[in-house]
Amino acid sequence: MTFLDLLPLTFFFTAWIGYVHTAQYLARSRNALSSALHNYRYEWMLKVITRDNRVADAAIVSNLERNAAFFASTSIIILAGLVTALGTLDKFEDFFQGVEVPFIYDLNYWHFKLFIMIGIFAYSFFKFSWCLRQYGFCSVMIGAAPLADDPSVSAGRKEAFASSAAKVIDNAGKHFNLGLRGYYFGMAFLTWFISTPLFIAVTLLVVGVLYYREFHSSTLKALIRGRSDK
Repeated sequence: MTFLDLLPLTFFFTAWIGYVHTAQYLARSRNALSSALHNYRYEWMLKVITRDNRVADAAIVSNLERNAAFFASTSIIILAGLVTALGTLDKFEDFFQGVEVPFIYDLNYWHFKLFIMIGIFAYSFFKFSWCLRQYGFCSVMIGAAPLADDPSVSAGRKEAFASSAAKVIDNAGKHFNLGLRGYYFGMAFLTWFISTPLFIAVTLLVVGVLYYREFHSSTLKALIRGRSDK
C-alpha cells in the first residue's frame, strides 16, 4: 500500500480518537449525556440506601447487563463472520478475476481492510465485556449497600457508598458507549470497501451524528428538564 492509500485510514482513526477525547473534554464544561446520566445514577444510589427492598434496583442492573451481553455476543458473531471472510477471500478473488466491478478495484487490499475490521470489532467486544463485568460489580455493591435504619453506619459512609457505586456504573456506561462507538465507526469503515470518498464522507457523518446525540439531542434536553425545578 502506498502513502496515499493510508491517508483515508489515518483520517478515520484521527476522527474516531479525536472525537472520543473531544467529547470527554467538552462534557466537563457543558451539558452532555454522560454528565446528565451521572447525576441520575448518583441520585439512584442515594435512594438505594433509603430502602431495604432492593429487588427493583437489582432488576435494573440486570437489564443493563443484558444490553451489554447482547452486544458482546453480537461482536463475537461479527468476528466469526469476518474471520470466515478472510479465510475464503482467495476464492472470492478467483470469482471476480477479470470481472469489471466498480467497488472491487482494490481487491488486493481486502486482506488488510478485513484485518482492520476484525480489530475494530474485537475492540468493541472487549469494551462490552468489561462493561458487563462492571455491572456485575455494581450488583455486588447494591447487595452490600448499608441499610437505611442501621445505626452503625455513618452518614459519611452512606455518602461514600452512593458516590462509589455511581462511579462504578458510570465506568460501565462509559465502556458500553465506547463499544457502541466502535459499531458506528465499524459501519463507516465498511464503506471503504466501496469507495474512498464515500468512506471519508460517512466517517464525518458518524462524527456529526454522535456529537449531535451527545450534546444536542432531545433526549439530553429531557434528561436535564427531569432534574430542573421548573
